[in-house]
Amino acid sequence: MDPRIGFTAYTDTPSATIAAITVLAAAYGLGAARRGASAAATGWFGWAGLLSLTLILLRQTNLVLVAAIAGGCGLIALIRKIGALRSRVRWALLLVAPPALGDLIWQLHLLAARIGPDISPRPLVAWDWSAPITVARAFFGDRLAGNPLLGSAALVLAAVATGGGIVVWRRRGEDEERCLPPPRVLMVLTGIVSGCFVAFLAWSYIAVFSPIEVAAAASLWRYLSELGPMLVLAGGCILFTLTPRRAIDRRTALAVSALGALLLLLLPVVARSYYRLDCRFPDVAAARASVAQLRPALEAFAAPAPNRARLAVVNATMGDWMAYALAFDLRWPASDQLVRFRVRDEPLADSEAWAWDQGLDGLLDFRSLDRAALAGRRIVPAVSLLGRPRAKGDSWPVLAATQPRPLPSCAAWGR
Repeated sequence: MDPRIGFTAYTDTPSATIAAITVLAAAYGLGAARRGASAAATGWFGWAGLLSLTLILLRQTNLVLVAAIAGGCGLIALIRKIGALRSRVRWALLLVAPPALGDLIWQLHLLAARIGPDISPRPLVAWDWSAPITVARAFFGDRLAGNPLLGSAALVLAAVATGGGIVVWRRRGEDEERCLPPPRVLMVLTGIVSGCFVAFLAWSYIAVFSPIEVAAAASLWRYLSELGPMLVLAGGCILFTLTPRRAIDRRTALAVSALGALLLLLLPVVARSYYRLDCRFPDVAAARASVAQLRPALEAFAAPAPNRARLAVVNATMGDWMAYALAFDLRWPASDQLVRFRVRDEPLADSEAWAWDQGLDGLLDFRSLDRAALAGRRIVPAVSLLGRPRAKGDSWPVLAATQPRPLPSCAAWGR
């Protein structure tokens, strides 16, 4: 998982970890069932069902992963004629019943609390069927191209995984080791789950996401990272089937595990410059530097007004991130109680009209904070804090302004 995601409150990281273990348990169950070890298969499918319940409890949309795992197991069992009919029914119940019961209870709670669903698709006539192409173009043409090291590494790993998969498929055949899941079964099940999840993401961009989110491939990297632990775990298991079997004593195993845990603990320190987006992106860093300069004037907006936000941040691309950084640095509530944002490339007069209609008292004009310009010159341009005029249509007066200065490091504003 990306450390920027792993060290947040998002459920992507735990969902990815549980999904990987669930696929592994299901593959073990299919392998045991194919050997005729019905009791062992029942145990593995039972664990897979409980893990699927955990996925549902983590996030309701994980139902897609659960359905893909259960459907993949059923498809493999039918094609390879694994187990008798009665055994298949029992294993299916073990896989499906726990998550289905958990999802039913959660749905009843949402109904009783009158809480709407997590995903609300638009009407069918408003679906954007070209969204997947737009997202793929933005992802590969902007995100990966803008990060050549990361993009190259991803392409190399994809090529190695594809080539290695072909080799394993031909060399391993139907043989297996009892201490590892069947390589072909694990590969097929991993492929089914990955394909279903990608198809679900494509549907989400078609039917749920806004045009702005589609154009920016919003959160695609975060969502795709949910498949990472599963792919790594499957690849590791398959790799072990190709290596000669060697006896490993407990001391060596313990030392390797301790080293892995230590390296994981060092990750926040070693990769600090990577996941600190507020420092990596110069426009967000410039916004934080400007907020530090404008702190005395911004403190006047700290007292929450009834039923409205007091201040808005305006920027063409990163207004939301800049608003979050403002609230964080000033220790304001993270919700929109005090700060809102406007992500639009528009004249200042249009932003002022919007802020007036929203009943805001201040407007932080960050339109001049352009990422490309800041990356080239490393100079933070002047920005202004505007106040609400007496009448709509009047120009918003400048309450405070900064002077152009070199872009400072993160240490300049702390944290």
